[in-house]
Amino acid sequence: SWTVEGSADKMREDFAGWDPKVLKMVPSTLKWKLMSRAPLDTWVHSTGKVALLGDACHPMLPYRAQGAAMAIEDGAVLGNLFSYITHRSQIAPLLHAYETLRLPRATLVQASARLNQKIFHMADGPEQVSRDDSMRQAMKGEFAFGNPNQWADKQKSRELFGYDADKAVDDYWSERGEKEIGWMAEKGKL
Repeated sequence: SWTVEGSADKMREDFAGWDPKVLKMVPSTLKWKLMSRAPLDTWVHSTGKVALLGDACHPMLPYRAQGAAMAIEDGAVLGNLFSYITHRSQIAPLLHAYETLRLPRATLVQASARLNQKIFHMADGPEQVSRDDSMRQAMKGEFAFGNPNQWADKQKSRELFGYDADKAVDDYWSERGEKEIGWMAEKGKL
């Protein structure tokens, strides 16, 4: 729930030592859970009339800071796909196209966030020392590919930040969509 009241006193206790003027500006708090789940098999209802997007289908912990970005990408893909619609018979196939385009990417980003959770919360020991060493190398510009620190891995950053929803839809439409879905409007299939 996004409306469960928290304790302002507990919040002030947690932030003891902060500027009291700032703490007084917060008269109440809400409890806010961070959620994650295993990837879903499908985002589109069997009727083809409803699809999930954003946290409804791929909630992720903030270890890659991509939850909102994934929802925006979902919306961009849906909007771009629906720009091709000319008949209601195309709705279900377009929703399935959205799932085809988005589910693999969102699943990879979810896995990346889970990996960072593991990487950032290692217990002290040899694995943690190795992680710290690789992070130090990355700060010096070394070990830029395959680095366990995903933020320093240039290839992973390109994959994460280089996604183009417009291009993904345009490529899909020219390679498959027009042939598989575009004809439906011409035939008037209901």
